[in-house]
Amino acid sequence: MSYQWQLQHFRAAYAELKQRVYSVVLGPQAGNPTDLLRVRALAVDLRAAAARHLNVIPMDEYVILQDSIERIVFDLDDVWHESQSIDPPLSAAPHVTLQLQHFRAAYQALTQRVYAILDAQADDDAVLLQVRTLALDLRDAAARYRDVFSADEYLTLEDSIERMVFDLDDAGHEPEFIDQPEPPVIQDVKSGRRGRPWKLIDRDFLEHALQTESPAHVARLLNCSSRTVRREALRYGLVAPGARSVLRTVIHEDGTTSRIRTYVSAPSEDLGVWNC
Repeated sequence: MSYQWQLQHFRAAYAELKQRVYSVVLGPQAGNPTDLLRVRALAVDLRAAAARHLNVIPMDEYVILQDSIERIVFDLDDVWHESQSIDPPLSAAPHVTLQLQHFRAAYQALTQRVYAILDAQADDDAVLLQVRTLALDLRDAAARYRDVFSADEYLTLEDSIERMVFDLDDAGHEPEFIDQPEPPVIQDVKSGRRGRPWKLIDRDFLEHALQTESPAHVARLLNCSSRTVRREALRYGLVAPGARSVLRTVIHEDGTTSRIRTYVSAPSEDLGVWNC
């Protein structure tokens, strides 16, 4: 199936969706709860399908499509509430689960694109910017639908996207700083082979830094990539593979408090879907 054919298919599906929205909102049977929920589900499905085929739709058109569908869903919800004098029925509840599934599918599609770019060590600024924009769009969309997620899952998603954005910004090269020597806690070690030298981070410094700062922040302090920080933390056994950072407030015996960052494994299989 060619990309052009798929793009035409999405455009036709969107045109049909608009006709159905017009029918359930302004048509003779406008305001029917069952029809409203059915068309709402179609809109959400189309939005998720578009997210899974990011390489088919031009970026500008994709952003417009996502924004239009979000407004359609909002309008359908608004019409539904106007037609009801009570809270939404239980039949509407599965759509919350569908939204969560769509977010997970969109995240998985985004993760695949990010991994493909990082594995290929792509340095095309246009491609990096495009995928970075998609990551930020997903983060913003999740923020608008935060009630769909559990608190832990939302924080895990947000942290994962933050790491993605930082890795994309850092992809293809280590940042260069003129007349600014590297701090003594990090040093280059040449392996004798082609490619960039291996960066080694002092274990004591890294252990102390990760108690209060995220890997992304430590990477900024050291002028290196977050991948380097995570690799060194794993090498020293400071974190477990797949662990995520959690910032906790500790209350001491004298009543003072301090913020300590710990690294724990995801509490459930569902949360693991967000780790990158």
